[in-house]
Amino acid sequence: MYPQAYAKSIPERRQHPRIATAFQAAFTTPDGEAGEGTTLELSLGGCKFHSLSPLVLQAQIELQIFIPGEHVPITVPMGLIRWTDGTNCGVEFLQVTDVSRQLIQHLFDL
Repeated sequence: MYPQAYAKSIPERRQHPRIATAFQAAFTTPDGEAGEGTTLELSLGGCKFHSLSPLVLQAQIELQIFIPGEHVPITVPMGLIRWTDGTNCGVEFLQVTDVSRQLIQHLFDL
């Protein structure tokens, strides 16, 4: 791993705080490919997502995240894969419904 002094010198680039999660999720691509996975972290701007279905860097996806106890999923009509390591990836939320934004904010308020 990197020395501690080096790790501290890397600036934080995230715009939103994040929380650890383990929510089930489903995605579809514009060409109709579908898959499932689990969110590992969530913020207003995106999520860390684990899936056994490989997702390609810069691929566009639609994502639904299912929150236990909620009747409506978090809906991301347009997300972009910003990084991937094979089974984990970072999804930037390019579009989020207003209701979904409120659901995410509510998770931070708990």
